[in-house]
Amino acid sequence: MVSINDTTLRANIYETIYDTLTAAHLLSSTATVTAAYIDSDTAPFPQVVINPVDVDKDSFSFDKSISSKNINIVIDIYTKKNKDKDLLADEIDGVITSLSMSGVSLKGWTESNALEVPNDNKIHLKSIVLTYYRVS
Repeated sequence: MVSINDTTLRANIYETIYDTLTAAHLLSSTATVTAAYIDSDTAPFPQVVINPVDVDKDSFSFDKSISSKNINIVIDIYTKKNKDKDLLADEIDGVITSLSMSGVSLKGWTESNALEVPNDNKIHLKSIVLTYYRVS
């Protein structure tokens, strides 16, 4: 279990998600887990892109010493085959929902689908937004 603190909140959560998905051997180790979309003619597919962490603060106490935070992590799945994006989403779901991080709780999971056609290549995209909750 990873312990999350306020001074390194974004880095700890990003690193934990990245390390967890990298170690999971997604889609039988054919998926590349990365921090940015690899746009080249020889780009590996499928790609799982973990975007930077966003933090929303609200519900401050009177003296502003305590607040609640929603931490959002967007994971983009790029594939050449339509079925692979759903298979990867299922694998990520299994790994993430069992992941325990001390100090934060998984609050929400949303998905959306898209089809991108850069360079006349048919690329399927699924975005997953993970929302964690923290009170500090």
